[in-house]
Amino acid sequence: MQRLQQATGQAPVSKVWWVTEGIVEALLQKGLALNKTLLNLLKQLDTLINQAAQHGNAALRLFPPKALLNNLLYFAAQARSKGKQITAVKTIFQLNDYFPPESALAAARLEFEGPDIELMKVVVALIKDDFARVKETLDIFNRADNPSVTELSPLITLLRDMANTLGLLGLTIQRKSMLEQAALILDMSEGRKPANLSTLLKTANALLKINAAVDILAVQGVHARQRLQQSPNTDFSETPQFGIVLSVVVDEAKTELAQVIQPLVTFIDSGTQDDSLLEVPGRLKQVEGFLAIASHIRAANLLARCNKYIEKVFIKEATVPALPLLKALADVLIGIELYLDTLAGNPMDADDILNVTEKRLSALSKS
Repeated sequence: MQRLQQATGQAPVSKVWWVTEGIVEALLQKGLALNKTLLNLLKQLDTLINQAAQHGNAALRLFPPKALLNNLLYFAAQARSKGKQITAVKTIFQLNDYFPPESALAAARLEFEGPDIELMKVVVALIKDDFARVKETLDIFNRADNPSVTELSPLITLLRDMANTLGLLGLTIQRKSMLEQAALILDMSEGRKPANLSTLLKTANALLKINAAVDILAVQGVHARQRLQQSPNTDFSETPQFGIVLSVVVDEAKTELAQVIQPLVTFIDSGTQDDSLLEVPGRLKQVEGFLAIASHIRAANLLARCNKYIEKVFIKEATVPALPLLKALADVLIGIELYLDTLAGNPMDADDILNVTEKRLSALSKS
């Protein structure tokens, strides 16, 4: 198991090897009996090993079957030995406090009739782990050079399970939203919806709001539940997760913006259109989509106007603008990049940046 952990590194499947190492230790120390059920469970590890051997990095991106990990944790919880590894497994997964997860949720549903915040925190901790897994999968997909939409498939079941947990917490509106995200991921994985930045941002936006509602519930208990159902558009901008996710998304938007510059420069130098130039409007629409979804409408509108100018002059007319217009265009793109920096925490005045950007954009509109 230790060699498998070394081979797979930080991949999601490494968690399975780590838990199994604890079970093997417990078996060797007579703290756990080897029965037919456990033996069959251990045999399932062969499938994961073969997948990793045959498909390499692609297999390592996938999450192991949830049922397999849960069943391994069930046996780990039953271990009576006090070995170093099994103790670590029990500690990390808090198996002595609340196991199995289904039992904790069932108990929580009964207890939530009263204001038991501590019990609610236990259940919230479980679903927060799932949020982390979703975020990790979306991050890997978004950063991959040539991602396959099938890599999103494991999220469908996970999001549906999370929706069920939200229902047990009494967050019915958030449960509905989570099921909608599961349906959207299904559409993307089966090719009915584009798995582009704009679509992924919609999912990220919805998940942030759900995550914020869960955070509020953990702090305020059942007293917050009614308010959260009356106002599904939770203000999540002050939650710690928002800043982390926003920073990642801003980086992605800035990357798209940076990839616009070189095709424009190449066309200006050569006067010849290429495929990268034809991709410029699509890249700018991705950034525009992020700004619009994040409610930065003015910036989104300015970028849309800039995009129309580029599409008209550089692509449809295939002409190189005069030097003053090129400088104005450069100022507009720099202005949008600086505005993105303010969203990530740069203390510059966002309104001033947009005012200057709009003024420079007006010079393009008059041409």
